[in-house]
Amino acid sequence: MSTYQINVIYPKTVSLYRITSLVESVSGTKIQHLNFTSQGKDYVGTLIVETSDRIGFASIVKLMRASKGLLSVVEHQNVA
Repeated sequence: MSTYQINVIYPKTVSLYRITSLVESVSGTKIQHLNFTSQGKDYVGTLIVETSDRIGFASIVKLMRASKGLLSVVEHQNVA
């Protein structure tokens, strides 16, 4: 299993459930940690996910970027 970090910015109108369900919809993926804080009209935060392979992580990032309402998705490779 590999661990990856994803930084996300999304408006308060989008629910956290929507983001976590997107991540967990990819087979072999588990959320290890999430940390979000409110900054003005948006939430800014970090998701640390564990996937069985690199393709799973690429799928998560692709789904999140295609999702309406998310302002920014930045991926970071292999977090220890």
